[in-house]
Amino acid sequence: MSGVRVRATPQGFPVHLSISKEALRYGAAHVADEVIRQCRDAALEGAVAIREHCEQAGVSQQTLAELSVPTAAELAAARETAEARRAFEPTLEKWGFTR
Repeated sequence: MSGVRVRATPQGFPVHLSISKEALRYGAAHVADEVIRQCRDAALEGAVAIREHCEQAGVSQQTLAELSVPTAAELAAARETAEARRAFEPTLEKWGFTR
């Protein structure tokens, strides 16, 4: 959804929200869903960055796997899944309806 921007920590906690008037016309539930989605994306990206840092510091792949730290491939797969879900998700905006 355009009109919703979230700045979040690497753990996925929102620290700044920007919500346009246009986004509000779709209702609070749609805005909340978008905020949560962006926070989840930030958390996943943060975890991948932490993994890369740990790899550079010499932490073994086995240890990272045991800690369930996601890989860059898992990040890419999660993004593809989310984009595919959004592409097939009928929304008011796609159908030209407004509230």
